[in-house]
Amino acid sequence: MPSTFPRILTRALFPLGLAAALLVAGCGRTPTTSPGAADPNAAAASPQRVARARGIAPRSATASGPAWYGVGQQWAYPLQDRHVAGSRYDVHLLPGSLPQPACITIQEYDPRVVDFQLGPHGMKFLMPVTVTIDYRGTSCDPSSPDYSGRPPSLVWLDPATGRWVVVAGVDDPLTRHYTVVLTHFSRYALAASGTGEW
Repeated sequence: MPSTFPRILTRALFPLGLAAALLVAGCGRTPTTSPGAADPNAAAASPQRVARARGIAPRSATASGPAWYGVGQQWAYPLQDRHVAGSRYDVHLLPGSLPQPACITIQEYDPRVVDFQLGPHGMKFLMPVTVTIDYRGTSCDPSSPDYSGRPPSLVWLDPATGRWVVVAGVDDPLTRHYTVVLTHFSRYALAASGTGEW
């Protein structure tokens, strides 16, 4: 009888341990697709290739929208100063921003378009978080052949109305970075101001 008790305990605890390990592993990777990554092709990699390389499954494309790919994800804790980065986005959470631990995610559907989702979707912060967007090579970049001729403006998609709402931010045209302070996570896009692109 003494030798069966450890087996029963092991069998009972193994599924719980496996589930915990998979949960932690899914949110513990550091993204390698920031524009300043060591690999010069990282920013030009297709979202499909980036997602497959990381083992992140894309959300299926639907008639109502594009397929989104995870480009950054990491656990953050309430009393921790944390940067979560991926592709052209950097999310900076200060200590006290989060009400509870959360797996912070960044998704995009095309690395050439500044349209992204931050998650957990709808999460509200105790203190605002800062998001910095590198918009080099997009229609907001004056050196891009697709330049719209207008400065960038950030908008978020209000799910209650289905309308895009302007979010005030700061543009640095020298570095081609746009910085904004957010009070919640949702879907955001950087567009040429005053054009009605969104």
